[in-house]
Amino acid sequence: MNHKTFRTTTYYAAVVLVVVAFYTLAWPFLLKAWNSASDEGAFLLLGLDIQAGVRMTDGMRHMLLPLILSTFASTDWVYFSTAKMMNMGFATVVLLLILFLTRRSFNPTVALMAMTLVAFNRGYWKTMTRVISEPLLLIFIVLAYYFWYIGARKDSARYFWLMGAMIGLAYLTKGTAQLLLICFLGWVVLTGYWRRWRMVLGVLAAYLLAASPLLIYNTIAWGAPFYNYNSSHAFWYDDWNDSYIAPDKNLSTFLATHTIGDIVNRFISGMTYLFDSQGEVISPAIVLLLLVAAGALYLFTWIKSPGRAPLTIFKMMDVRLRNALLIPVVVIPIWLIFFAWFAPVSNFPRHVIPIVPLISVVVSLIFYQAVINLPLKPVQTYFPSIVNVTIIVISITGIIVGYRTLAAEFPVWNVYKVDQIENQSLDELLNGLEGLNPSDVTVISGPSHTIPAWRARSTSLIVKEIPITCKSIDCLSDFLRENQADYLVIDAQMVQHLPFLTDYFQVTRQEDFEMTHEFPLMTLMA
Repeated sequence: MNHKTFRTTTYYAAVVLVVVAFYTLAWPFLLKAWNSASDEGAFLLLGLDIQAGVRMTDGMRHMLLPLILSTFASTDWVYFSTAKMMNMGFATVVLLLILFLTRRSFNPTVALMAMTLVAFNRGYWKTMTRVISEPLLLIFIVLAYYFWYIGARKDSARYFWLMGAMIGLAYLTKGTAQLLLICFLGWVVLTGYWRRWRMVLGVLAAYLLAASPLLIYNTIAWGAPFYNYNSSHAFWYDDWNDSYIAPDKNLSTFLATHTIGDIVNRFISGMTYLFDSQGEVISPAIVLLLLVAAGALYLFTWIKSPGRAPLTIFKMMDVRLRNALLIPVVVIPIWLIFFAWFAPVSNFPRHVIPIVPLISVVVSLIFYQAVINLPLKPVQTYFPSIVNVTIIVISITGIIVGYRTLAAEFPVWNVYKVDQIENQSLDELLNGLEGLNPSDVTVISGPSHTIPAWRARSTSLIVKEIPITCKSIDCLSDFLRENQADYLVIDAQMVQHLPFLTDYFQVTRQEDFEMTHEFPLMTLMA
C-alpha cells in the first residue's frame, strides 16, 4: 500500500470511528436524560399545541423545533424518546457539516481535527442528548459560519446573503441567533465592509425574509416582531429566582436598581463563573494542549526562519483572507461577553455550544499551520497520516471507555425502554389521580416539574400551575378554591419556589422534603 492510499484509507476510517465514538460516549447521557421537565417539557408541549392548532410559540421558545416535533407529537413516552433520537441525528449532521465544509474551506486534516474536537466535547454530549433547540440551531449556525467565511474570501455578496438567510433560519430556531447578526455587524465595521452598504442591506433582508414567519406571528400574538421573554425580561434578572418573585423585570427596572459598579461586577463575576462552570466546553484540555504545542512550534520556526514568523505571515496575507480570519476574533469574544452577563441567571453548556465548532476549526487550523510551516519536509509529508492514525487510536479508546461505562452503569440501553421505566412512578401518580374520580379531576401543582404538562394530556386530568405571584398560604387557598381543586401535588421544587411553604416543609439534601408543621391544606395533598 503506497502512502497516498494509506492516508486516504486511514482518513475515512477515522471519520467513521469518530462518529461511532461520539455515539458511544454520548449514549450514557442520552439514557440519563429521562426527565422531560423544564425546557424539554415546554418544547414537547409546544409540539402538541402546534399539532392541535393552538399556538406556535410560548413567547420564550421559537417555532422551528416545535414545528418539526408536531409532525409526530403524542402524549406517549415514545414522543419524548423519538425527539431525543432526532436531536442525536441533528448532532451527527453537525459533525458531518463541520467535516465537509472545513475540508472545502481548508484541507482534510484540519477538517478531521475540528470534527474530532467537537465530537469529543463533553458539553456537546450533554447538549445533543436533550429535547432542546441547540442541535437544530447548530446546523444553521455552522452553515452561516461557512457562508460568512466564503463570502469574505471571495468578496461575494451572494454568500453573505446566504449567511443572512442561515441566521434567519437559526432565529426561527432560537433567539440566540440574533447575537450572530450582531457579530456580523461588528465584523462589518472592523473590516470596512460597512462601505458595501448594499451588501449589508442584502444580508439584513435575507435574514428578515427567512425569519418572517416568526416575526409575523410574534407581531400578531405578542405585539412586537422580535419579542422574546428571555431578552425582554430574563436577561435582566439577578438570578433565576427572579423568574418566581419578579418575572416582569426589564431593562428599565434593572437600570433603576443597579449602579455602574454593579454592572461591571456582574460582567467580571459572570465571566469567572462562565469559565469555572463551562471551561471544559469552551476550552477543554486538548484545545489548550494544541494551542501550547502550536505556540512552541511557531517559536521554533521563528528561531530557525525569522521571515516565517506568524505576524509576518499575517501581514503578508491577502486582505480577503485576513478579513475572513477576523471572523472568530469578533464572534468568540462577543459571544462570551453576552453569556458572561447571562451566566448568573442561566449557565448551561448549550449557551456556549454555538461557538465550539468555530473554536475547534480555529485551533485545528493554528496547529496545522504550525506543523506545516516547520522547516522539516518529512513532517510536512507525513503529518496528515499521523493525524489520521492518532485520531483512530483516540476514537477506539473512546469507544472502549463508552462501552465500559454503558456496561457498568446501565442494564438497559434502549432509550425508549429506559424513558418508560424511569417515568413509571409519574405514570402511576397520573393514573392514580385520574382513577380516584370518574369525572374530570383538577390537580394543582408547581411551580415545579413534577407533572409535565405534555404528559398530563394523556389523561383526563386538568392540571393547573400555581402562579408565581402567589406569596402566601391565603393566596394559595384562594387559588385552590377558585379552580375547584381536587388535589394539590407538592414536591421539593415547589417548596423552594414558594417561600411561604417553608413555614410548613423543609427540603432535605436529597432534593426530598419533610413536613415540619401541620399544613392547613393537608386534606388536598396528593
